[in-house]
Parts: sequence; structure tokens; C-alpha cells
Amino acid sequence: MNAPSESELMSSRDTAIIDKCNIVLNAANDNAAALFTYGVDAPMLTAYTSQITDYRAYHQKPREMKSTSKAATTGIKSLMTEIRQLFITQVDNHMLEYATTQTAFYTQYKNARQVIDLGATASGVKGTMMDQDTNMKVSGVIEIVETGEKIYANSKGVFSRKRMINGNFTVKASAGGYEDKIMSGIAFQKGKITTLSIALKKAA
Repeated sequence: MNAPSESELMSSRDTAIIDKCNIVLNAANDNAAALFTYGVDAPMLTAYTSQITDYRAYHQKPREMKSTSKAATTGIKSLMTEIRQLFITQVDNHMLEYATTQTAFYTQYKNARQVIDLGATASGVKGTMMDQDTNMKVSGVIEIVETGEKIYANSKGVFSRKRMINGNFTVKASAGGYEDKIMSGIAFQKGKITTLSIALKKAA
């Protein structure tokens, strides 16, 4: 088989370059005596062999990394399944003891428990805060009263948060120089983004 030209090597896919380089190397080794006249000696062929080896190792790294990442992801999923089952079969049952004796604590636990299952099924929220008279955007804080979670609106009045706990909640909006606004029954639905447009009244 004829050795490929430089242009053929440059236009080859990564997976084919190693094979073509080995063809060149084998041809050079077979004609080492004749090539010596042109300055191609044993150390040069040894260096070329090392370069092929290094390139092969470099080319295989992405595959190895992808394989390692896939294995790690599979391991995490398996571990999360075990943890979820541990909560369902043991921890949740023990926590029922506090459902009537320490209601606030139990409610906090139930809210925190939902975080474990957040992911593609989680809800989210986004929106803007503004002056109700001028529509000028204002920065401030949006608080989920039941959980204490706070979301901050930037200088353009924009806020957003992914991975919210699903359910109906009371939302409190606050901004400097404005009256607080309380909104009850705001629904965060599974897999959906809730959009809020919050108009605030100037404080007296």
C-alpha cells in the first residue's frame, strides 16, 4: 500500500490519521537504509513513532472521559434512588411523629423534602417589578412566605428562579420606597414557569 501524501493526511478525519501515519511509518522502516541518505535516521523514526503514540492517547481521552462521565452519572442516579427509598421507607415515617406535636417543624421538613425530587418536574418563576403609576422598573425582593426563600429583582426589575417547590404559596414583594405587596395563592405548577408582573405602590 502506498504511503499517503501530506495533503491526504491533512484532509483525513481524526480516526483515520493514525492508520495513515502508521502506513508512513511502516514504509519508512522498510526503506530505512535508502532514507538515511535523505537525512531520515533511526532517532527521527523513533520520534515519529512517539508522536503517533501521543496522538493516539490524546485522541482517546474524549472517549474515555465520556465513558467515565456516563458511568458517574449512572452511579449518581443509582445512589439518588437509594437515598429516595431511604427517605420514603424510613425517615418520612419517623417524621410523622411530629406532624401534630411540632407542626411548624414538620411543615418545614415536608417543604425541604420536596427539594430532593426537584429536576425536570420542578416549577419555576420569572417576572418583573415596576412602579404601578409610571411602569418604571424597580429592584427589590420577592419572598416566598411559607419557605422563606428570597428572589432578587435586578435594576431592570427582572427576576427569575428555577427549581421551585411545587404548590400554592404566598408571595411578598418589597422594594425601597414602596409599600410591600402580598399575593396569596400563587401557584407553582409541576414542570411549568409561573410569570408574575408585580406593580408596587409608592410609600406615603
